[in-house]
Amino acid sequence: MNKFVIIIMVILMIAACKKSDMSDGDNFFYLKTEGAYMPVFVEGNKTSNTFIIILHGGPGGDDQVYKDVCLPFSETLEEKYAVVYYDQRGSGISQGKYDDEMVTVAQHVKDLEVLIKLLKYKYGNDNNFFLLGHSWGGTLGTAFLLKENNQNLISGWIEVDGAHNFSDFKIVNQALITIAEDQIANENSLDGWQEILDFCSEVDTNNISDGDKSQLNAFGFKAEEYLSTDEIITSDYGVTLGELMNHNYFSSFNPLMAKLNLSMTNSTMFDEVSKIDYTPELYKIQTPTLILWGRHDYVLPLKLGLDAYENIGSENKKMTIFDNSGHSVMLNETDKFLEEVISFVDTYK
Repeated sequence: MNKFVIIIMVILMIAACKKSDMSDGDNFFYLKTEGAYMPVFVEGNKTSNTFIIILHGGPGGDDQVYKDVCLPFSETLEEKYAVVYYDQRGSGISQGKYDDEMVTVAQHVKDLEVLIKLLKYKYGNDNNFFLLGHSWGGTLGTAFLLKENNQNLISGWIEVDGAHNFSDFKIVNQALITIAEDQIANENSLDGWQEILDFCSEVDTNNISDGDKSQLNAFGFKAEEYLSTDEIITSDYGVTLGELMNHNYFSSFNPLMAKLNLSMTNSTMFDEVSKIDYTPELYKIQTPTLILWGRHDYVLPLKLGLDAYENIGSENKKMTIFDNSGHSVMLNETDKFLEEVISFVDTYK
C-alpha cells in the first residue's frame, strides 16, 4: 500500500511539473547547479536595468506565492523593475538529486551566487541587482552578504521581517507573553490568547526544547490570526497570512511537491537554522540596507529588526516599522511597503 501511494505521488509530481506548462521564453529557465534544478521566473520591466531578486521564506517555502497571492505587490514592482522569483533548493517546485548534506545555509548561499552570476551573464553586467528577503529569506540574504566579496554583486539589501538570529527563542516567548496579556486585558480572542499565555508561561527559557521552539513558531502565526480577527492587523487589499500559507496547498504549479519540499527541507535544516546568530558579524554589512518590519510580528518579533538595524554597519541604512502589520508587511500595508521599496531602489540603483 505504501509503495502504491509513493508511485501515485511521483506520477502527480511529474505530471504537474512539465516545463512546457511553465515556460514563457526568456522569462523562465532552470538554474541547474550541484544536483538541484531550481525554477527561475524573470517578470516585469527588464529594460529598467534593475532586478529585484525575491528570497522566499521557509526554509522550504515557495517564491511564486509572492507573485500570485499579493498581486498589487508583484504587479506594481514588475511595472517598474524586473522581478526575479526562484524556488530555492528543496523548495516550492524545485527538483534534483542530492543528499541532505547539500541542504545547508552555505549551499543556499552558493546557489544564490550562481543565480546572480547567471542573471548578469543572461541580461548584462550593467544591470543593478537588489535582494529582497522575507522571513527565512532574510537569513539567507544576511548569510550571502557576510560571505567574502558578495556585497559587490548587489546594489542594495531589503530585509522584510527577516532573521539574522534564530537562536534566541526567549525573544519570541516574551513577545508572545506581552501581547497575550495585553489582548486578554482587552478581552480579545480570550480562549486563544489564554492558551498562548499558559504555554509560554511554562516554557523553560534557560533550556528551550526543539518541541517548544516549534510550538512557539506555530503560536506566532496563531497570534497573527487573532490580531487580524480583531482588526489590529489589517490588509490594504484583503490578503491574509492564511492565503500566503495556504498557497503551498493550492499552488497551480504543483501543490503536492511544494508541500513535500516545505516539510522535508524545513525538517532537514531545522537544527542548523535554529542555532544561527549573525549578530556579531552584522557590522560587516556595508551595502545600502532597508529594513521593513511589522510591529505585530510574533513569528520574528520586532526586537530582532531593531537589533539588525542597530548592528548593521552600512551608513546608508533605514528602518520602517509598520504599525498595522504582522509577519508579512507586503500583504498588510502593501501601499506603504511599495513606497518604501521603490524609494530605496530608485535611490541606489
